[in-house]
Amino acid sequence: MEEQKDLYLISLGERLRLLRSRRGLTRKGLAKLANVSERHLANVESGSSNASVQFLRQLTGVLNCTLAEMIGEVAPENRSS
Repeated sequence: MEEQKDLYLISLGERLRLLRSRRGLTRKGLAKLANVSERHLANVESGSSNASVQFLRQLTGVLNCTLAEMIGEVAPENRSS
């Protein structure tokens, strides 16, 4: 029996993909720039894995967004890199 994914994790993954695509980055490119595992990034984007605050902070630095934007507390802004 397959475990049901957490809706919060799915939503986080969707926002992460949106922010990444707005910056024109591939998953591999973002992982390299943020110095994180591409596999873990893929799992977070798919809602299969939870992400630590440290992991998310590494991504926010590259994606030029706030942690609040990434986790959905505020709407993502259109910022130039």
